[in-house]
Amino acid sequence: MLHKQEFDTTVIPSNSECRDLGITVVSNLSPPSHITEIVAKAHQRANIFLRCFTSGDINVLVRAFTVYVRPIVEHNSVIWSPSLKHDIDLIEKVHKDVSQSDFMA
Repeated sequence: MLHKQEFDTTVIPSNSECRDLGITVVSNLSPPSHITEIVAKAHQRANIFLRCFTSGDINVLVRAFTVYVRPIVEHNSVIWSPSLKHDIDLIEKVHKDVSQSDFMA
């Protein structure tokens, strides 16, 4: 439950969601909204580098994934560490989708 906060006579609006240091925190401290955001961002980034890198060299593509996508997924993962199988599967799907793309085959 969110409480009404006031400063002088002005009511300060309350939010059930807040973003701090790149992590979305909700009032019940569960990570699904943050996981959804980072998975979407990681998929976008992976699709961009798969379309832009024309190299057939698998090492270049693996390096691009390591440099451009993994940091998004791993940023502060100790804090928002997923515990539900569904959340873990969403995160692992980013790697699976990239490794099974036509460019990596």
